[in-house]
Amino acid sequence: MDEKKLLNRLRRGDPYALEKLMDRYLPYVATVVWNIVRGTLQPEDAEELVSDVFLAAWTHADALEPGHTRGWLGTAAASTAPRWRQEAHAPASASASWTGSPAGLSGIT
Repeated sequence: MDEKKLLNRLRRGDPYALEKLMDRYLPYVATVVWNIVRGTLQPEDAEELVSDVFLAAWTHADALEPGHTRGWLGTAAASTAPRWRQEAHAPASASASWTGSPAGLSGIT
């Protein structure tokens, strides 16, 4: 499905379009998130952060434009990740933090 059609379906609230958006951009968004939060979040928190980015795309689908979707998602990830590090989502001690790679996030292989 081309990006324009995908975004039109997403704007209409089609869950299949969200699934396809995630199929297409999940590795990219996970990498952006990991590059910002590595060593500061547990894997499940990083996964939730990635989910939040796609939830933002779902709720703000009208802001997405063909040819700019990847950039929008990257910006959303880059602006959301630092807030996660500063909030209660960060582990209590650095020794308990996750230092894996984006491939360590479940569902990304």
